[in-house]
Amino acid sequence: MVSLSPDAIYALGLPSAKAVKQKTGSIPIVFTQVADPVGFGLVASLSHPNGNVTGFMTWDLSIGGKWIELLLEIAPGLKRIGIVYNPDTGPYAVGLISSARAFAGSRAAVLDLPVRDVRAMDAAVAALGRDRESGLLIVPEPFTNTHQDEIIALSSRYHLPNVVPFDGASRRGALLSYTYTLASMVQEPVGYINRVLKGDSPRDLPVQAPTKFELSINVITAKALGLTAPCLSLATPTR
Repeated sequence: MVSLSPDAIYALGLPSAKAVKQKTGSIPIVFTQVADPVGFGLVASLSHPNGNVTGFMTWDLSIGGKWIELLLEIAPGLKRIGIVYNPDTGPYAVGLISSARAFAGSRAAVLDLPVRDVRAMDAAVAALGRDRESGLLIVPEPFTNTHQDEIIALSSRYHLPNVVPFDGASRRGALLSYTYTLASMVQEPVGYINRVLKGDSPRDLPVQAPTKFELSINVITAKALGLTAPCLSLATPTR
């Protein structure tokens, strides 16, 4: 791609953004769906990228604490919360887990459950499900996104209240979802690409964060788990 000398490159996700940044320091790069772009070296700062890269970040890593807060609000009896992710495809999970653990404090034990394939994922969720008063938080990253239906099904099988922060996850059967709107995250970078094509430099375009998050609760899943869902935003499952 770099050898073709395009006027701009649109990078979706952290792995692709890092890959193209390593190959060019001159072609403008606009990324989206990236967590912690400063920590991973894509930009010097959010307000002043100071390079050929800018874009749209997904969230501040402190949102891990917010996910735990919401899960404990709907399921206050939880004593253990397992966090499932693939460290190869979700390197920012460490920061999310740290903020989740900081919020949970003494209220619930936060268990780090790294997995690298479906078999390990199945075993981790099954082991967590053997203990009562356990819940599940899924770190949003490519592996867990690909297998979110399997994770939701496993949670149902083992009666685990869960937070699955993917757009539309509650409609697929997850108990709770709290995340940015995917459509806006994919569409908004088009405006930056337009500005780059008209001559603006990425170094002068601040990294943007989501301005709109959606919270949804599947009341049928909540009822099956014996939980009372707060009257916030109720998602009706498609099935």
